[in-house]
Amino acid sequence: MNPTSILSGGMPSSEMVKDGELREHLSGCMEEVFEAAKKIFGIASFPAEFASIERILKSTERAGERATIKPSMLADWEQGRPLEIQAILGLPIRIAANAAIKLPRIQSMYAFLTQLELARSQKKEANQHSS
Repeated sequence: MNPTSILSGGMPSSEMVKDGELREHLSGCMEEVFEAAKKIFGIASFPAEFASIERILKSTERAGERATIKPSMLADWEQGRPLEIQAILGLPIRIAANAAIKLPRIQSMYAFLTQLELARSQKKEANQHSS
């Protein structure tokens, strides 16, 4: 949910899960990661006590009824802090690639966020030089 919160224009998790298109996107991203993890670890399914994708989404929706849930990446973005793009997106992409697995949704978000952060950094530098 971290990357999507920025790419959706600053939506908190609790709002993203209520939007049909974003919920489908979030579900697809999680499915992509879950399927990759099963292949990497050589398992057919996760243990029963692991939360399913739908359970994660419903839990986020319920939690949002009590409070706004803002992903840490969105908080960093709003405060102008560097994003944890490598930890949140880059590393899973590299781990999957080492197992010959593609993560197209995750890769797309990685590409978009890398460019957004680069553009923000360049704008900040330009503003500092013009001051």
